[in-house]
Amino acid sequence: MISSNRVRLRTTSVSLGALFLFGASVVVAQDLRDETEVAVDLAVPRGVSQRRASPPGRAASESLRLLHLQGREAVAGKARNQPFGSAPSFATPPPAVGKHTRLSVVVGEADLLAELDVEAFPPQDLVVGLDRINTINPATGFISTLGEPAHANVGGEIFYTGNTFASFTSNTGVTWAERGFPPPPNAGDTMCCDQDVEYSQGRNTVFWSMLYLNATRTVGTVTIAVLASPNVAPSCRYEFTFGANVVPDYPHLGLSNDFLYLNVNNLNTNGTANTNDDFWAGSQMLRFPLDEMAACQAFGFSIFTWNGPSGTGPQRVFVPVEGATDVMYWGILDNNTTFRIFDWPESSNSVSNVTRTISSSPQNNPDCRGGANNTDWIQRGTAFSLTGFRVRGWTGQPNGGGGRGVVGWLWNAGTTTGFPQAHVRAAVFDLESKDLIGQPHIFNPGFCFGYADVAVTERGHPAIVLGVGGQNGGGGSAVSSAVLLGDDTISGGGPFGPATIVAVGTHNPANQRFGDYFTMQQLEPCDLFMTASSYVLNGGTAAANVEHHYTAFGRNRDLSCFDKWNAPIEIRFPFLPRFPIFIAR
Repeated sequence: MISSNRVRLRTTSVSLGALFLFGASVVVAQDLRDETEVAVDLAVPRGVSQRRASPPGRAASESLRLLHLQGREAVAGKARNQPFGSAPSFATPPPAVGKHTRLSVVVGEADLLAELDVEAFPPQDLVVGLDRINTINPATGFISTLGEPAHANVGGEIFYTGNTFASFTSNTGVTWAERGFPPPPNAGDTMCCDQDVEYSQGRNTVFWSMLYLNATRTVGTVTIAVLASPNVAPSCRYEFTFGANVVPDYPHLGLSNDFLYLNVNNLNTNGTANTNDDFWAGSQMLRFPLDEMAACQAFGFSIFTWNGPSGTGPQRVFVPVEGATDVMYWGILDNNTTFRIFDWPESSNSVSNVTRTISSSPQNNPDCRGGANNTDWIQRGTAFSLTGFRVRGWTGQPNGGGGRGVVGWLWNAGTTTGFPQAHVRAAVFDLESKDLIGQPHIFNPGFCFGYADVAVTERGHPAIVLGVGGQNGGGGSAVSSAVLLGDDTISGGGPFGPATIVAVGTHNPANQRFGDYFTMQQLEPCDLFMTASSYVLNGGTAAANVEHHYTAFGRNRDLSCFDKWNAPIEIRFPFLPRFPIFIAR
């Protein structure tokens, strides 16, 4: 039902990141922060050259030589004892030698500087341009171990939110500052959670949403703040309520060419703080005109309301897809074998939907125990149920190009025959006919995947950030975060390439609740690179152990685009920690 409304990122010792063994290569992903010495012995990977660092009065000599990092056997033995298991088997992710490790680069008798000739690497190789840790993480007061990171960037300016904080940086994450929340809509209201961020390139505007609750947590208000850039205070804000005793749960934002979208999962609280008597009051998708909103003007908007196929449920959650242009899409699982696709053309006030048959999706409770405390990070019912809190979608070009438009979705799934671990289910449809094209599920028999978010590059190819770790039977690694990038050069595996770890955790959450989500966005203004916000638990399970990451990555062929808008980093490793994804067709 549609209703219309009126509103308001040189030395011999090079500091590298988390160290892994991957076959015969050293692979790294993030900056180091301690002095632990670790070394391995290997040949120079393809594309790596060494240049002699010139002492005073001596000329530099260029040569390709073997890079010797002493002590491989000791390190390899240690690595095999890590929770990730044995790297050469590829049954599990590459083993972590240490969370923060200093790698000393020494060649022969002289000081040498290891450099990368990035052009020697295949153009389709995934390259991490930078990974920053957001230092704004409240440890007292208004705190949470549930990360819920979201972000948007414009060049080196980044706006980044977590479950209980907002922050910004003007130097690509070298330093961060906290951003205060807008005033509460009503006296006694407090900002609860569920923040989201979108950047409209055409309007050069950041939109920031958050959920406020009243003192008794029985009524909620979604506030959308409008920022002229990531590092400035809001220019204005809009507030939306949804009826007496209604909490508009799980709000998320989406963009098309000319509209901003907001979804809400309405819960009627019956006016009581006891959540046991709450009931679902329908899901809604709201559509706002971008021009008026960016200009802080009054505007009219439309709402689509869904109470289930028959009007009486079951409860399903909407989230708008990323990459929409002149049509916005979202999708839900009607049941384990039926996927429902909604589309809302910009030119229309009508929303249509169709159902398509998919392979049966196991929505049972998986076992993903691991980390130092061996707890399960995919335990909460909303993490694996059909309700749809973990359904994320994109629209763009498929693997192989050819101009055929697609729309696809990812969601958490449990275990079944052939899938012994929790994994991310996928379904990709033809954009016009909505016929099912394929189901490139993301899974590995040795560990769990979950909580995927997806957006598209300027070429329309999907980029994914997700959690990985833990295993059926317990004793797995702690949940870490990884990125994947789909491209027209990838073959045999659906639209997704290998997963690359960008943040390594040590613990799983003590309360067994993770997420509720990560966020993927284009890197502005270089839309060929992507940015991911994710988090891990590092060194414990308290709020102070939540480590938020901001990661920029893309294809090697597009690295010049990244460098144009970001300060070049000293050393890059396109051979990052990777592990295969097993594809089910």
